[in-house]
Amino acid sequence: YQCDWSSDVCSSDLDVVKAVHRNLKRSVMVSGTIKAILEVDITSTITERIAMVHANTGQKVKAGKILITLDDTISKLDLKQAQASLIEARQVLTRLRNGSRQEDKDAAKARLEQVTADFKLREIELTRQKQFYEEQVAPLQRLQDARAAFDSSHAAVDAAKAQYQLILKGPRKEDIRIAEARTELAEVAVARAKKYLDDHYLKAPCNGVVGLRRMEVGDVVENNKPIFKLLDTSKMYLELDVSELYISKLNVGMAVDVIVDALPEKIFAGKVAQINPVANQSDRSYLTRIVMDNTDGLLRSGMFARAKIVTGKTIQAVVIPYDAARQQGQQFYVMVKDEKNIAQRVDIIA
Repeated sequence: YQCDWSSDVCSSDLDVVKAVHRNLKRSVMVSGTIKAILEVDITSTITERIAMVHANTGQKVKAGKILITLDDTISKLDLKQAQASLIEARQVLTRLRNGSRQEDKDAAKARLEQVTADFKLREIELTRQKQFYEEQVAPLQRLQDARAAFDSSHAAVDAAKAQYQLILKGPRKEDIRIAEARTELAEVAVARAKKYLDDHYLKAPCNGVVGLRRMEVGDVVENNKPIFKLLDTSKMYLELDVSELYISKLNVGMAVDVIVDALPEKIFAGKVAQINPVANQSDRSYLTRIVMDNTDGLLRSGMFARAKIVTGKTIQAVVIPYDAARQQGQQFYVMVKDEKNIAQRVDIIA
């Protein structure tokens, strides 16, 4: 109650305020920096020159969109060569698995018959030349020529027989296995060439906003060197270093009010998402992340903000206006009216 402090009697002309009971919360403000819930460095796994840029700084993109195209001239040729080798390997394997065609069998048989007929003629001619030589009708040279022709024809018959037998039996199992292995190697080569070609197209791994681009068309991208960041800003983190004095008051899922200095007119609803179980050795604080919805796009990475962390609650506390209290030294007190309208001093105990 507000009374005349020069008198012990409360005057009806002075303001009298009735104390009320309310549930109170004690809280502390912890400041930190807002960050995107996901920040991804867009890098290349190969070293190549940038041919095209498909996204600009600040542009919103969908997951899977091509952001950068590297020079793919050589990689396309490599893929075509690998595909051609695969086609050839498959054709050889198919031919071996199918075995000899009837046309091949007929041709080999005809060849054998032809050389066999020629051999018989050479045999007859050799017999004639022997007789002529013995009768001294023909010189030795003719006999020698006839014998050479006979031997050559005999070898041709042996070769034709062997070829005909191979065609009838078909390809060996070893030859088929070798052809299968070569086909598998060709398939692997095509897969590698496709993967290498795909590495020339840098795609967005998630929905997000393109950050500041560090390279332009014509620049050479080195392996794992960042070109720009892609930020998922649908939700934002407020990163805080919470003192060990208050960390016990926090738990994952707890609601927290967040005040952003750049947007003082609005209080953002946050929720404790992560609490590092290990303290920072330098100041004994715990890195804490508070997640906030950002579908309206008001929050930006790097903004300064403060979280209001509730450290305690008082149920049905006696509440009076601040200016109703008085102070003497370190002691606060109020004047309370009794039944006789007499003001009595009552110290406030914290």
